[in-house]
Amino acid sequence: MTVIEGDSLRQAGTVFVVDALRRAPGVSFSRTGGPGSATNLRLRGTDDSQTKILIDGVEVNDPASASGGFDLGRLLADDVDRIEVLRGPQSALYGADAIGGVVNIITRRGLRDGGHGVEGDASVEAGAYRSQRVSTALRAAGAGWDAAISAVDFRTEGFSRLEGGREDDGFTGTQIGLSGGVTLSDVLALEATGTAARTSADFDPSSNPEAPGTNDALSYSGRLTAIATLADGRVENRTTLSGARLDRESNNPLSRFQARTEFDGVRQGIETQTDIMVDDHDDILTLGLGTETERATIRDARALGDPVTTTLKADATTTAIFGQYQAGLWDQVYLTAGLRRDDHDAFGASTTWRFTGAWVIPGTGTTLRGSLGTGTKAPSLYQLYHPTYGDASLDVEKSRGYDLGIEQSFLEERLTLGATWFRNDIRNMLSFDSAASRYRNTARARTEGVELSARATPADLLSLQAAYTYLETTDLDTGGQLPRRPRHSLFAAADLYPWDGSRIGAEVTHVGAQQNSASRPTRIRRYTVLGLNGDQRLTDSLTAFARLDNVFDVDYQEVDGYATPGRSVYLGLRATF
Repeated sequence: MTVIEGDSLRQAGTVFVVDALRRAPGVSFSRTGGPGSATNLRLRGTDDSQTKILIDGVEVNDPASASGGFDLGRLLADDVDRIEVLRGPQSALYGADAIGGVVNIITRRGLRDGGHGVEGDASVEAGAYRSQRVSTALRAAGAGWDAAISAVDFRTEGFSRLEGGREDDGFTGTQIGLSGGVTLSDVLALEATGTAARTSADFDPSSNPEAPGTNDALSYSGRLTAIATLADGRVENRTTLSGARLDRESNNPLSRFQARTEFDGVRQGIETQTDIMVDDHDDILTLGLGTETERATIRDARALGDPVTTTLKADATTTAIFGQYQAGLWDQVYLTAGLRRDDHDAFGASTTWRFTGAWVIPGTGTTLRGSLGTGTKAPSLYQLYHPTYGDASLDVEKSRGYDLGIEQSFLEERLTLGATWFRNDIRNMLSFDSAASRYRNTARARTEGVELSARATPADLLSLQAAYTYLETTDLDTGGQLPRRPRHSLFAAADLYPWDGSRIGAEVTHVGAQQNSASRPTRIRRYTVLGLNGDQRLTDSLTAFARLDNVFDVDYQEVDGYATPGRSVYLGLRATF
């Protein structure tokens, strides 16, 4: 697991969550154009729909999308407290959709020091492509309670998403977050979180690069959790009601097929999980059960003025029971075993499992670790029930994943190096059969590689970090590579603190050459992009910051035919109170 801290993202001026994920090894993504454009995220070479995306523990994968994935390209990073990236099959604890892993985005809540009072921050930023970003957050806490509210608004006129286009394609996004908690007694506490966002992104249809296409989205997600602490703290039960909704609308007035399409995806669930401390050391038994219902509705109109007609309306319910045992031996060996049974009302029951082990070798700074697990991914409602492209006889995608790793610290933990080998075998992969115009379970694939990480603090005024991934992917039916999976990817960052109240940062991203699609031999060229950022404290509560992206104005693409931003300058102010 990699944890990305929200403070480091705010320092670097990171706008979108997907850009933050470059900091974790094993992560790659492709974006079709500028800010807010459609983005596919991949963990260890798996498909974007095979990664479960959570916001404050609530799954937000879109039931109405064709693959069931979640488009991270619209999600703003201003209110992130931390991002947890779990790589490898995680279905034993997290259920379906976690073949590649899990990304849990956790927002800020309460006060940093756990005390009482009120604190907040606000920032404004403006820069290239007539972009502007305004954000604010307020957090408060008292005896037995805490609350937080945040808001961010980002707007840009952008640039043409298609390479060589002349019309600017803009993006607007407004995001609001709420959270709170209250302790009712020594036994019972309540927590609640919620996120809402409205976005609008222009796009260029490939058939007409100057057409006025727009993708609009309105999303909500939230949860209410009751926490019961029993047996002098040795037993904790968390019962959670959760829900997420994503309403999208695509408008393409010049389309020969549908000028307007509406997508409505809804998830609702309840889960109870009990953690039992078995002894006074590190042994914890986890037991849980839950049920979730997902619904999808798709409506189309041939012309913008025509009434919409329902193309797809479907739902599915999955019930689950799961358990996990974490054992600690001699304060140095840590073992985990997990088992889960999911019952999907369209496919019946399936079982997944996961075993992990870690040995923290005393006195050496060395940790050895490994895992072995399985994962599943049910076909989306679109793939099952769409009247033209769906097939109700589709089977569940399945995977088995392995990894072995070592982490070594040196110089009193001023330097930490990590290396992990991984492999993932996937069968029953879903692919689109263009000849039959249907989805089929025809593909088998293998992803394998090495992840390297480094963190260093050679001096109090300098910190360094790096993440590198070497990835090999194979379509076991054709022998070819899977598309849009770069063999080499690297992220490196440095922060220098030359004097009190100042910081200068640099970030380098390198992405190797990759195949654009399975059906076309087009290759996307490798690229390396440098960014600079920094801030200067003006007073105890006011800081000026600046960012220079793509310093050398590199002309590169993440998806063949789609443009990326050139050299860009942004300036802003941040206040705390």
